Amino acid sequence: MLNKDTISAIVLLAVSGIFWRQSSNLTELGAFFPKVIIVVLVALSIILLIQSFIKEDPQPAFAGVEARKILPAILGIISYIGIMLAVGFVISSILFLAVMFKFLDNSGKLGYIKSVSFAFAVTVAFYGVFYYGFKVPLPVGILFGG
Repeated sequence: MLNKDTISAIVLLAVSGIFWRQSSNLTELGAFFPKVIIVVLVALSIILLIQSFIKEDPQPAFAGVEARKILPAILGIISYIGIMLAVGFVISSILFLAVMFKFLDNSGKLGYIKSVSFAFAVTVAFYGVFYYGFKVPLPVGILFGG
């Protein structure tokens, strides 16, 4: 029976294959980190696929998914990419995460200040890891000379 774990594992394996093929255009050193991540993703996807056949999951695929939140989330991601091209990684990430945290909050307990604070903290953490840790240049945006 097709359940959510089976579908997730198959999608992740397909995405991994696409990324592996795309990383073949990179230099040997440039492709090292992406390929390590892809191998880990494939290994975890295979484990998930095996578990999906072993364990019985009474819930059908996509059970509990709030359909009314899918389209706005997809549009938000597309907008995030467009805004990132204009104003860069930091500003667009803070805006996107703050809006998505508030939008996806089902409890209603996450206020605007907490949402922006969490978004700021997550963005600063990602920026630090990728810019300083991995030495990956992040988009600065057309408005800021990028």
